[in-house]
Amino acid sequence: MCCGQKRSALRSLSTPARPSLPVRPPAIHPTSGTGNLSAARVLVTPRHVPAPAQALSTPVTLHYLRNSPIRLRGAVSGRHYDFSNSRPTQSVDRRDLPGLLRAGFFRQV
Repeated sequence: MCCGQKRSALRSLSTPARPSLPVRPPAIHPTSGTGNLSAARVLVTPRHVPAPAQALSTPVTLHYLRNSPIRLRGAVSGRHYDFSNSRPTQSVDRRDLPGLLRAGFFRQV
């Protein structure tokens, strides 16, 4: 073994190996036009699928417990809510509910 080969061998021993990243195999789809999906392998990975935004913003009814008028802005939706003695019960965005209840001026109906 000559000097150049010894240096190369020494470098390969002193250089830490880079960890390889896991590679996700691609999904395999049927290529024939028969529409037979049983012959295809499909990559299925579990994922957290959030609830649709519409379901999160489903309205809930709140009743205002005070007499003086108040105008609040929902922390999540940004909607403005006007409550008063003449209009104490209203529908609000469900996403705004925790913040509005923390204010202590409402009860959920």
